[in-house]
Amino acid sequence: MIDNKGVHVILEAVGILRTDGFTDFVIELNGGNLRFASEGRRREIEAFLEREGELPSEQRVVIATGAYEVGQLASLMGRIDWVLVPSVWREAFCLVVSEAWAFGKPVICSNVGGMAERVQDGDNGLVFPVGDARALAAVIRRACTEKGLWERTSRGIAPPPARSVMVSEFLELYRHGLSSATAVA
Repeated sequence: MIDNKGVHVILEAVGILRTDGFTDFVIELNGGNLRFASEGRRREIEAFLEREGELPSEQRVVIATGAYEVGQLASLMGRIDWVLVPSVWREAFCLVVSEAWAFGKPVICSNVGGMAERVQDGDNGLVFPVGDARALAAVIRRACTEKGLWERTSRGIAPPPARSVMVSEFLELYRHGLSSATAVA
């Protein structure tokens, strides 16, 4: 939950949705390392979660579950419909996108870095402008209310290649790299 992961964008979007009277959603925050967030962001997140915890359970929309292990992914993914990745920095690849897709979950992400290259808006997920909490709020509302959107985007997720295919492709790249390096030397 460090600054670059954009948790603050989620919390601001939640505030916007609540102000607009829309609360028919739940956001589950999974992750740790809040201690590595800047002091200001850490206080902001902790204060939000404390206020959330004071609400009656039927009014809570954010649940913080903390850090998790890879072995817990199936259980975590089984409880949700969408995976939200609001990073405000350039994720080179974003493992979370691969994890989501491995479980058939469409992704809602900011349009930055490798995520912007992998997630195609409306096809295998939804995309919003980096750091724009108002746009994220609109996307969350859309994900919760547009009929057929989840089904369409989940169908757009390409199945991961078989391990043997990945190994074969990697070896081919490696061999090509070796022959190129030999030709130059």
